[in-house]
Amino acid sequence: MSREGQEVYTKAMHQPTRRLDVDSKWLREFGVLPAKDTLTLDQYYKRENQSEDKINRLREPAAALARKLLG
Repeated sequence: MSREGQEVYTKAMHQPTRRLDVDSKWLREFGVLPAKDTLTLDQYYKRENQSEDKINRLREPAAALARKLLG
């Protein structure tokens, strides 16, 4: 989405955005702490990579079970 689109979405849904050019610090009053406002880029990528690794580890066993059950 464009910057303007993200601003509208963020304000309407009270959801943070990853866009660095959209202000989201006001979300703190609702208890939302956007990652872009609280983590360094290195910390963010480390967490993203960990979650991606976890998804990849779990996906194949789940797919194997689905194939077994569904044929």
